[in-house]
Amino acid sequence: MEDLQQIRFPLEVINIAERFKEEYGLTQNLPILKFAFAYAINQFKDQINFETDDPLYKKNDGSNYGINSFENDSNLRVADLIKALYPQCETPYRYMRIAIIYGILKLDKAKKYDPDFRIIDVMQDVQ
Repeated sequence: MEDLQQIRFPLEVINIAERFKEEYGLTQNLPILKFAFAYAINQFKDQINFETDDPLYKKNDGSNYGINSFENDSNLRVADLIKALYPQCETPYRYMRIAIIYGILKLDKAKKYDPDFRIIDVMQDVQ
């Protein structure tokens, strides 16, 4: 299977990111998507099943991002991090997409469960 060069998310994911973006006064969804990735691999690393979750997230009716959008913040590449965490991985950007979707759905679920839930409350656990 070929890895992704562009990452298109389901519209549901983009809508969730939009809500969090508005709540926190951000101008873009990208910081929320990056946080969802960090949250997913920090809190749920061993619960994400990349093989079975991938088909669940096939919808691609939302925004599109180049992989470089996720790679430009540090010297540590996301692809290298994914490969270190999941040595069997041959398609790190597919894994990243799945982790982002998994993470943002978990954040949304937490918000629905507790309307006072704030991302900032879980940020200390992710650092």
